[in-house]
Amino acid sequence: VATEIMSKILVYIRGISLMLFAYLLVLFGKVLLTFFPETGKKFLLEQGKKTTMTQNPKFRYEDWGPKHFSFRFLKAISYFTWRNLGDEAFVGQPAPNTPVIDLQGKPHSIFDFVKADRPLVLNFGSCT
Repeated sequence: VATEIMSKILVYIRGISLMLFAYLLVLFGKVLLTFFPETGKKFLLEQGKKTTMTQNPKFRYEDWGPKHFSFRFLKAISYFTWRNLGDEAFVGQPAPNTPVIDLQGKPHSIFDFVKADRPLVLNFGSCT
């Protein structure tokens, strides 16, 4: 019982730490782009190389760079971190009912896809 409680506490600590890191990153980025715009651009482009994001010629820095450290960016990170905070599975506890979107764009939850006597992972095309 104590390990289950500790596991849940660690999930929330990890989520709060991630949000705090995002706030500090946005603050750092805002300062960098405000006072040293060329250095900020260079930093973002270097980070983009790790994800091949900057290799697409149609995906120009001018389209996304200035918005990268915006309040909207921070709001999106906070929203999805907070929303997914409870999406951890714990032994002996009910599974999280995560929201998903189908191919037609309609919102559902994972439990909408449960079929009797069939493991949920098979409903999503697992090869196991």
